[in-house]
Amino acid sequence: VSEIQPLDQGVIRCFKLEYRLFVLRRLLSLIDCDKNSSQINQSITVLDAIWWIRQAWENVKGQTIVNFFKKCELRNT
Repeated sequence: VSEIQPLDQGVIRCFKLEYRLFVLRRLLSLIDCDKNSSQINQSITVLDAIWWIRQAWENVKGQTIVNFFKKCELRNT
């Protein structure tokens, strides 16, 4: 089944990569501010995660989604 599902073919992978970049950037900025692990845990909120999810999805290019549909041979004829 996953052979014909474009999200399983890589769109989710691209989304996760974008999301992880947001998390990594935040962690690095907190480390640069000399925060300890307890302060870092308290600094990252659910609202941050929601914002990162939204931004990560917006950063997945439309052409990426189209390409994965083409790869699965699901396109308009």
